[in-house]
Amino acid sequence: MQIRLTSLVTIACAAVLTSCDDGPTAPERALSPSFANSVDPNAPANLTATPVVPNKINLAWTAKSHNETGFEVYRSNGATSSFFLLTTTAANVTSYADVALQPVNEHCYYVKAIAKNRVIGVSGTACARPPVTPLPASNASSIPHGTVVNVAWTDNSGIESGFRIEVAGSPAGPWTISEPSVGADVTSAQRSAAVLVQVCYHVVAFNEFGDAPASNAACTIPLAAPSLTATGGEFDREIRLAWSDDNPDEWYYDISRSVSGGEWQVVATLYANTTEYLDQNLSAGTQYSYRVRAMRGAGFSDYSNIAAATAVAGPPRGPAGVYTWVIASDGVEVYWDVPYSYWEGTSNITGWKVERAPVGSDDWTVIDAANTSGYYDDYGLTPDETVCYRVSTLSTYGESAPTSGDYSCATPTYYYDGGFGGNSVGTIGSLMNRSTPLLNFGASKSALGKSAPRRVGGVRLSNRRLAPSTTQQGRTR
Repeated sequence: MQIRLTSLVTIACAAVLTSCDDGPTAPERALSPSFANSVDPNAPANLTATPVVPNKINLAWTAKSHNETGFEVYRSNGATSSFFLLTTTAANVTSYADVALQPVNEHCYYVKAIAKNRVIGVSGTACARPPVTPLPASNASSIPHGTVVNVAWTDNSGIESGFRIEVAGSPAGPWTISEPSVGADVTSAQRSAAVLVQVCYHVVAFNEFGDAPASNAACTIPLAAPSLTATGGEFDREIRLAWSDDNPDEWYYDISRSVSGGEWQVVATLYANTTEYLDQNLSAGTQYSYRVRAMRGAGFSDYSNIAAATAVAGPPRGPAGVYTWVIASDGVEVYWDVPYSYWEGTSNITGWKVERAPVGSDDWTVIDAANTSGYYDDYGLTPDETVCYRVSTLSTYGESAPTSGDYSCATPTYYYDGGFGGNSVGTIGSLMNRSTPLLNFGASKSALGKSAPRRVGGVRLSNRRLAPSTTQQGRTR
C-alpha cells in the first residue's frame, strides 16, 4: 500500500514539473568559491572582471543553471581578504558593474547561482584593479660613488608595477631609458657613468594602465680618481704625497693610510684643490701605503692608485715659516713654526739655529746656535735699520737648510702713539687673512709654504706653544 502511494506522487510530479522541483539540481553545498566548473554543471562559468574607469570594474559570466531565481555576487578587497556579499541580481542576469572602488586595491569576485534559498552553483574567482596610473615619484637624487651613480627617490604610490629610470645629459633631456627597470616598492638603483661628464636621471612610476609623470631631474658629475705618488727619504721620518687635481668641483680630498699592509685608516681630510700632503713623525724603516679619493657632498670618486714609501731617519726639514715682530725701538722678536711633536717629545728635533743679516746682505751671523724655545728676542739693534733672519732645524741626524720667509725681515721703529712698529713686510691685515687648507692641521700645498702668525692688541697668535721664560741677549722674557 505504501509503494502504490509513492508511485502516484511520482506520476503527479512528472505531470506538473514546475510545482514540485523548486530546489537545486544537485545536492546543496557549502558556500564556497572552490567548486570546479568541470564537476559543477550549474555553476556560473567564464567569470571575468574588467576594469574600465578609475573606480569601476565590469563583471560578466555565463549562466549554466536552468532554474536559478537569481545570482549572488561576492567581493573581496584583495586576493587574501575575506569575501562578502556585494549584491543579488535577478534570474538570467549575467553582468554587474561594481563602482565607487578604491583604485589602490585589487578586487576579487565570485558568483553564486541561487534557486530560492539554495545554492545551485558557484563560479570561479576573477580579480582586477581599477585602471589608475600610479602617483609620480619625487625627491630624486643622484650621488656618485666612483663610476657608479646611486639614484634614489621617494615612492608615493601603492599601485605601481615598477619604476623606470631615464637618463639624459641635461635636465632638459632628451631622455632615454636606462635598463633595467626595478620592481614595485624599490626606491634606489645603481647606474654606471663616465667621470667628469654631467649625467641626469629622473624616475617614472608605471603599472599596467600607464605611466605616472616623471620625477624631478637629479644631475651629477662623477668625480675622477686622483693619480698618487709617495716619496720618502728626503727628510727625517716623513713621506710626501702628491696627486693630480682633475676635478673642477670637489669639496675635499680624503687620504687613507695602511701601515705594513694593515687596515686602511683615514689620516687627513683636505680642502678642495689641495694636491700635496706631508705625513710626518713616522717610524723609520716602516713601509706606508696611501690612497686618495675626491669627495663632494655624500659622493666620492674611486680611490687613486696605491702608492707606497718607506720612512727613514734623516736630516730634519726646516721651519715652514719664519716671522718677525718689532718689540722695542731696538728689538725684534723672531719666531717660527714648531711641530707639535716637538712639544710632545716625539720628534727628533733638538733645537734651532737662528741667524741674522742686514737686509739685502748674505753676511749671516749666528745669534743663537741652539735655540730650544721656538722664538728669539733680538735686542740691541739700530733703530730704523732693517734686518732679516733665517732659522735652521737641528736634530740627531743633522741640520736642515736655513729657512726664511716673506715675513722674516723687520725694522725696529718707535711710533709716536706709544707703540712699536710691526713687521716691515706685509701688514696686520694680510697677516690675519692668511690660512691653511688643512682640516686636521696636517700639511698641504699651501701649508708647506708659510702661514704667518699674527698679533692682535700686542698678543701674538701662533700655533706654537710658549716656552717657559728664558733669558736671551741679556734681557728676561
